[in-house]
Amino acid sequence: MKRSKLTWVGVFAGAVLAAGYWHGFGHHGDPAQAQPVQLEAGNDPAASPEIPAPAAVATQTPSDSDAACEKLLAETNHAEALAWLSDATRHHGVPKWEKSEVTQWVQKFYDAGAVRVTAVDISTVADTEVSDEFVVELPRDMASRKKVFAVEADYQSQYDEAPTSDRGQRFLDVVAD
Repeated sequence: MKRSKLTWVGVFAGAVLAAGYWHGFGHHGDPAQAQPVQLEAGNDPAASPEIPAPAAVATQTPSDSDAACEKLLAETNHAEALAWLSDATRHHGVPKWEKSEVTQWVQKFYDAGAVRVTAVDISTVADTEVSDEFVVELPRDMASRKKVFAVEADYQSQYDEAPTSDRGQRFLDVVAD
């Protein structure tokens, strides 16, 4: 049977990747000396409890997403978003965003019926407190929930991201991309 070079390249590359060995194109060393690729800590989503693997995100239950938000809220580096953004005694910021834009989005969540919007995972860079993540506590009544999810969908549409669906969760995790 005649096979094309492309087929053999695909078979070879597949075997190399399946075996866990990779040293780049043009490597002519002894295959017996090849070592499995070791990812640096934090680069393998499957090995990191903080970064769920893509399959885990797709099957995340409301209790899973709420638990992640509760963990962020349990940390000491969080603050109510409007108070944090308007505190004139300190510099605050969200990377890639003007403070006024972030304040408007937070206000939209409150106007829609959000119980609380919290800036989480706040860190200090030079003399500025920064956060790019917000936890939105959802209201219980369905009309307000729909409004809050509509704000989140509007926000996500800026990034061509799919909106979060209402699965009965208590919180929304909103990342300022």
